[in-house]
Amino acid sequence: MEPRQLKSIRRWFEDYTSGYYRQCGKLHQLELKERHSRRVAENAGLLADDLDWSDSDRCLAVAAGLLHDIGRFPQYRDHGTFYDFKSVDHGDRGEQALREDFPKDLLTPKEFELIAMTIREHNKKDLPQLPPEDLAMLRIVKDSDKIDIYKVVREHIQRGEQDAIYPGLGPEGELSLPIIEGLLKDKKARYDQLRTLSDVLLFQLCWVHDMAHRQSTKLLWNRGDLEWLIDRIPSTPEVKPVISQVMEEISRATGI
Repeated sequence: MEPRQLKSIRRWFEDYTSGYYRQCGKLHQLELKERHSRRVAENAGLLADDLDWSDSDRCLAVAAGLLHDIGRFPQYRDHGTFYDFKSVDHGDRGEQALREDFPKDLLTPKEFELIAMTIREHNKKDLPQLPPEDLAMLRIVKDSDKIDIYKVVREHIQRGEQDAIYPGLGPEGELSLPIIEGLLKDKKARYDQLRTLSDVLLFQLCWVHDMAHRQSTKLLWNRGDLEWLIDRIPSTPEVKPVISQVMEEISRATGI
């Protein structure tokens, strides 16, 4: 991908989000997703640089990061929620939006299908079977997405605005046993089992097991996001083994 293509994609994204603001008003939830998408694009560029990707592949990673959440906008317009299990899968909805709304002449057919795949698969629990170069692009987008979600969650909780991103959850301090059991068993849990804010924080902390690049975990540790989560989660006997697994992963990535 050429830089001029990336510039055109940025303009399209701005027009795309502006269209939803005209329909729905400039809602905080939609603004949150727009800013998130721009930061994910920035994270993808940082990781691509760290991996010594070519300029062309770096531009493609940035574009994929920018577009990864375009399904969030029609999701919120049509359903009033970002909870996939209560509405639609936003990855699938994003691929649909790309195929319906995106000007295909901005990309080669191969680039278009690659970005469509990253949009569709970025939020899925398991990685699909893909050629190595496609899998590398998907992994960089998934890491970049998670890196920014840590930031968004931390900032909202510190401002006392957690209801803006996780409405309807129970208070901190209570952890659901199915979440702990799932994380201990295979380091994963289901979104529809999250009942409290503490469930969400523990679930999010365990994303370090899914990071494709050590630099991603190192970046999160250096920013203080992981340590903040560990300090925030109730240190019960049931939770301590989960935290120990996380600390082992952090140690492998950072050398601490």
